[in-house]
Amino acid sequence: MWSDKWRLAKRAPGWYTCRQHGRQGFTLIEVLAAVAILSLVATAGLRLSIVSQQAVTAVKEQQQVLEAAKALQMDFLTTRVADRGTSGDVEWETEQETQDVFGGMWQLEYRRLQVRSGTRSVTLFLP
Repeated sequence: MWSDKWRLAKRAPGWYTCRQHGRQGFTLIEVLAAVAILSLVATAGLRLSIVSQQAVTAVKEQQQVLEAAKALQMDFLTTRVADRGTSGDVEWETEQETQDVFGGMWQLEYRRLQVRSGTRSVTLFLP
């Protein structure tokens, strides 16, 4: 009778664990802690993946704008190109500018080439 009460008392909430009877296993708290840690790691990995994908997209867009600007620069230096224009999703605008140098002793003439594609833009100064 005494042993039956002791056995029931051992099964009272918060007192009984698997390890007290020689069985191997994890408690509910250990499993919940492991799940919480894994979810934090998974969330951080997902966020890192999203941020890196956005960075790759931004770099590709900037590279496309730079390649278009380089091609336009060569066109301006070798042939006659309109001062404003579009080609696909790239648009450009040029303007002749003059800058005083050495306190107005000389004037430097150049062409400013502005190339835009979407939200990206590049400005080149051509002789």
